[in-house]
Amino acid sequence: MAKKASDDIATREFAIIDKEIHLKFHYDKGKVTASTRDFIKPPMAEMGDRLTFNPELTSGYQAEIGVKPPRQLNLFNLLEQQIKEEEESLKQVREIEDQVAEFVRLRDLERAVPKLVVSIFNREQNKEYKKGMLEREQQQKEHREREVEEETDFLSPYLAKLSNKLISEAVAQKLRMDCLRDFKQLLLDRANDIQHQFEACTAEIQHKQQWYTQVLDTLTLLEEENYFKELNNAKFHLHTLEMRLTRHRDLSGPRYQALANYLSTHPALSENY
Repeated sequence: MAKKASDDIATREFAIIDKEIHLKFHYDKGKVTASTRDFIKPPMAEMGDRLTFNPELTSGYQAEIGVKPPRQLNLFNLLEQQIKEEEESLKQVREIEDQVAEFVRLRDLERAVPKLVVSIFNREQNKEYKKGMLEREQQQKEHREREVEEETDFLSPYLAKLSNKLISEAVAQKLRMDCLRDFKQLLLDRANDIQHQFEACTAEIQHKQQWYTQVLDTLTLLEEENYFKELNNAKFHLHTLEMRLTRHRDLSGPRYQALANYLSTHPALSENY
C-alpha cells in the first residue's frame, strides 16, 4: 500500500551541531505546500537505553486542512527511526572519511617512494617488466615452499636427545610423528596468536568509535584529528594482521607437507636400517 504524501519523506536534514532533525514530506496532489516536521533531539543523558519522547521538542506543519494532529506514538516512532537513520548516515560519512584518508596516505607514500620504473606506454619494455615480475613471483613462491628445509632443520632437537646414533625403524617413525605433531601445534599456536591480536585490534577500533560517538559534540578540531589518525593507524594494523593470518593459513598446508617430505628423505632417518 502506497504511503500518503504527508507521510512519505521527501528530504531529511540532520543538523548535527544544533541537534535537530528537519523533515519535509512530498507534495500531495493539488497542494502548493508540503507538510514538515522538526525534532529537537533530547540530550544524550536523557536518552539512556530507551528513547523518551517529549512533545515540546517537536513541531510541524500539516498541509492538509482539517486533518487531526499526529498521535504522539506515531511521532515517537518517527523520531526513533530518524535517529537511527542519522546514526547510519554518520557511519557512512566516517567510512568515506576513512577511505579518503587512506587514499591520501597511499598517495603520499607513492609520491615519497615511487615504484614505476618503466612507462606503461612503453610496450616493449613493459612486456619484459611483466615477464620479470612473473618470474620473481614464481621464485618467491618456490622459496616459500622450501623455507622449511632451508631455514631450520626441525629434526636436530629430536636427534640430539638420542644417545645411540643408530636409529631403528620404529624410533625413526616415532621421531617423524613427534616432529610433525610439534610442528602442527606450532602452526596452530601462531594462527591463534595472530587471531587473538586481530580480535583485540577489532575491539580497540570498536571502543574508539563508541568513544567518538559519545564525545563527538565536545571534541576540539585537534582532538578529532588525533582520533582519526589513531583510528586509521589501528585499521591499518588490523589490515596487516588480516593479511598475516590469511598468508599463514594459506602456507600452513604446504609447509606441513614440505616438512613431511623432508623427513621422509632425511638421511638420519633412512640410512641406519
